[in-house]
Amino acid sequence: MEKQKCPEIRFSNFDNEWNDKDFKSIFNYTRPDKYIVKSSEYMDSKKTPVLTANKGFILGYTSETETFDQACIIFDDFTLDSKYVDFPFMVKSSALKILTIQNDEVDDLYFCHNLLKQAKIEVMGHARHYIGVVQPTKVKTALIEEQQEISNFFQNLDQSIVLHEKKLIQTQNFKKAMLEKMFPKQGSQRPEIRLKGFSGDWEVSKIGDIFEVTSGATPLRSNPRFFENATINWVKTTDLNNGIIHKTEEKVSAVALAETSIKILPKGTVFVAMYGGFNQIGRTGLLSADATCNQALSAIYPNDKVEPYFLLTYLNLKVDSWKELAASSRKDPNITKNDVLSFPLIYPSYDEQMKISKLFKQLDETINLQQQQLQTVKNLKQAFLEKMFV
Repeated sequence: MEKQKCPEIRFSNFDNEWNDKDFKSIFNYTRPDKYIVKSSEYMDSKKTPVLTANKGFILGYTSETETFDQACIIFDDFTLDSKYVDFPFMVKSSALKILTIQNDEVDDLYFCHNLLKQAKIEVMGHARHYIGVVQPTKVKTALIEEQQEISNFFQNLDQSIVLHEKKLIQTQNFKKAMLEKMFPKQGSQRPEIRLKGFSGDWEVSKIGDIFEVTSGATPLRSNPRFFENATINWVKTTDLNNGIIHKTEEKVSAVALAETSIKILPKGTVFVAMYGGFNQIGRTGLLSADATCNQALSAIYPNDKVEPYFLLTYLNLKVDSWKELAASSRKDPNITKNDVLSFPLIYPSYDEQMKISKLFKQLDETINLQQQQLQTVKNLKQAFLEKMFV
């Protein structure tokens, strides 16, 4: 089948077919040797960014000044990751190629970066790709005027993404700062910042002294009756989102509830992951409706002493403590029900808990909304990329 000659979506003032071109005739490439930092000791107070083409992008800042000063694309010869760069920089790795446009009267750099990313070239093992694989790759490309229109469109979308990302980071940083100041530091029984009308020390206890804690089970998967006509939410480690759980990946049936050891847990139950991989340990979730769970979780029943969202917020603040406990005590990192029962908890009056919970719930809802808005713009960009390139 002949390859499509023009994109599905175009600006109305363009109707000509796109032409075949290989990347060798679009880009010049420069080896990065002159621009590799001599020291990997970075400091935020320094001026020169040190870049990678991979997800991290800015590795840090250096005082070295042998920068590449031209707008370009940095391209990882092994992973095929790339980044558009329009500021002076240095790099850490010789695995990069620095790509520039051969003729800017014919091709637009930003457009060609998206062209490169949309080419979907496959990684061929751990080997260099640019000269042997990327350069000969043929793509469909537009005349310079259309390239520039497309570039302006996507740069506006990218600016919107950056603004959404900044807004999200600001809210996340604000929440982090408030958590540090509105919960007592180690060894103290009073927070630095107190809501109006509250005073005195917080209570110091252990989870097991205040709560009933249980766990769940996994019904035999070999018995289809346990998973057929399933309507009961069944929480596993992968369902934990450090927030409110509204639905689960899997459900179990009423037959499973009647014939196995799983039990219904009430709305307001807070979960802590005991195992399932080191990065999962200490993950949490709060039930918005009755559900059951598997054996990898500790389920902390709600009571009238500690408000559930307050407990969730506190446990999320202490996630590193769970990981330290798991890493230091066992060859195979995990935590046990006894670890959960003996875990320290410090809490104020129920009224103060309610007000603290309300504040952090509002912040979490704002963060969730900002994450959704950011993802919506990213999805929009991806949809346009697929429709506006051949």
